[in-house]
Amino acid sequence: MNSEEGYQNLTRFLFGALRVDGVLDIDDITLPTEVLQAHEQGKAVRASYQFEIAASVRGYQWQITRREVRENSAIFRTYDELFPGKARTVRPPDRSQSPRLFSLFLDPNKSVKQSKSVSFAFDLKVLVPDYMVDGALFLKRHYEGGFIYRELILVEAFHDATAPAGWRFKYGYQDMNPGKPGKDAEVRELVAGKPELGIAFDIPIEQKARPGLRGTLRMEARPWS
Repeated sequence: MNSEEGYQNLTRFLFGALRVDGVLDIDDITLPTEVLQAHEQGKAVRASYQFEIAASVRGYQWQITRREVRENSAIFRTYDELFPGKARTVRPPDRSQSPRLFSLFLDPNKSVKQSKSVSFAFDLKVLVPDYMVDGALFLKRHYEGGFIYRELILVEAFHDATAPAGWRFKYGYQDMNPGKPGKDAEVRELVAGKPELGIAFDIPIEQKARPGLRGTLRMEARPWS
């Protein structure tokens, strides 16, 4: 094993106590004004999106998982995959196509705090998409490497025997409260009446500027042994 990231992932997979999965449920993605006008005029518009994620645990300088365009590992979705249907306006999202961003395995014994809480951060980017209007590539206002959403989100889990599944969670946004997840997560059971199987909570995301998006990061946490 000559990879620090691989070694750390393997030890947490084998000996960790908590698994956390992150899924991005997108409710809406807006188009640039010029593309929207073309769409409303009846022109054929196609859009494709790439989602990048890089996650790291508190106190260490390596990343526990990473998916990026430059490494040919970013998550790819087209607009029609996320929002199937023929209507030009409102299309209900297909949750089966929600990008699964990561699966992390965490070990309280490797915590850098005496509280034994485990904490990680993930840098989420939704890159500026490629737009096709009537078969032609639309590059107006395009800057390579640009994004329509980017945020470093922090999550901290505390072992608590009185909490569902034995864990309680806090989260936060780096640009609002650097280095400290300060908001209590409102959790729900993954399976009603069986908290021991795991819990879920939501982290809202939104970029109001056009083009932008609105959705929810669905976090699912399960005991792992």
